[in-house]
Amino acid sequence: MLYSSRPIANVPQKRSNSRKTKRASLAKPSAAKNFDAPLIEANSRLKRKADDLLFLLDRQARVLDITLSSISDFAYIFDREGRFVFVNQALLNLWGLKLANAVGKNFFELRYPDELAARLQRQIQTVFETKAGLTDETEYASQTGAGGYYEYIFRPVLDRAGNVELVAGSTRDITDHKRVEAELR
Repeated sequence: MLYSSRPIANVPQKRSNSRKTKRASLAKPSAAKNFDAPLIEANSRLKRKADDLLFLLDRQARVLDITLSSISDFAYIFDREGRFVFVNQALLNLWGLKLANAVGKNFFELRYPDELAARLQRQIQTVFETKAGLTDETEYASQTGAGGYYEYIFRPVLDRAGNVELVAGSTRDITDHKRVEAELR
């Protein structure tokens, strides 16, 4: 028999006391704890770096929002379904809406005239499909009674792979320009 449960002669046998062994292993720093120290430090550095990036992203978002909301032109972004994901304050004022009542809606849901809503939704889809921007003009009166003649621009926002992720738009009130143009004719 190769293995025996009997003690080998002249070799002292250690008697295991599991309580003492457990206490001793808890009291002494283990190799695993020493191994974890660099990981904990690296994790802490990564967390600080992530916190710094979140701070910078938040600041950039606030600056962008403030900038876009302080201009008189309308600025907005559409998702693939033609729903607003961003609307600046100037456009919200024209509509008489709060941001929460506009985001996630399309032109039909915002009570644009059906023909105009259909045209705008079709043009947004064209930008998604062709990756090409477009410029057009339209007359519009909002539910608040404000309105005029507007020039708008839709441009693709590409992801890293070159696919259209969003469509960004801007609209400028050209009512005075159209009035002067009509007077000169």
